[in-house]
Amino acid sequence: MKSQPTTPNATLINPANIVFYYKQWFIVFTICLLLKTSTFAQVNFFSCSINNKVAQISWQTTSENNTSYFEVEKSSNGIDFITVATITAVGKLNSTTNYIQRDELLLFLGIKVYYRLKIVDQNLKTINTQTIAVTIASKSIENIKTWPMPFANQLNVSFYSNENLNATIKIVDVTGKIFNCNNFNIKKGQNNILLNQVQQLLPGIYVLMVYYGNNQVQSIKIIKQ
Repeated sequence: MKSQPTTPNATLINPANIVFYYKQWFIVFTICLLLKTSTFAQVNFFSCSINNKVAQISWQTTSENNTSYFEVEKSSNGIDFITVATITAVGKLNSTTNYIQRDELLLFLGIKVYYRLKIVDQNLKTINTQTIAVTIASKSIENIKTWPMPFANQLNVSFYSNENLNATIKIVDVTGKIFNCNNFNIKKGQNNILLNQVQQLLPGIYVLMVYYGNNQVQSIKIIKQ
């Protein structure tokens, strides 16, 4: 009598398990893909200040996962931007990084200038920060000179003005105490002013300060003999 062939033990696979493991794999794959392709640096702040006709653009990041570099962009109308600097990202994770970029504004006196920061990731995807605007005041009074130096009973002050205006000239000591204050009607062009009420000043170092409106144009050290 022939024996019946034996059938190996077979493990039945529950279709529900297949769906479960597939979902788990898909979730992990999706998270990894997102971390790799769509995470930009977290920018805590983006600001700009003006110092001696130079814009100082500052920003801080907390995490730079997948970040390649930053571009500082500038515009004179808030619409059309050009890149003025490209800065490589430090690439730190879970720690703060501070950046500073300077931009010369000599050709933008009296003009509102717009800045924004472009963040570029490893896949060259980009995102922009908010736009900020700054204005550097155009000086109406320039090229201030004083003579003789040191002075005794009289002091000459000369400067060029871009417009007709009212100006104030003050003389103060190093503590800020005002010893002399005079108002003048300034004409457009070259101006020469004679200060003849300075003989009462004691010998020493003073500061001559020129104002128009609420704007301090320049401070110059002067010496009374």
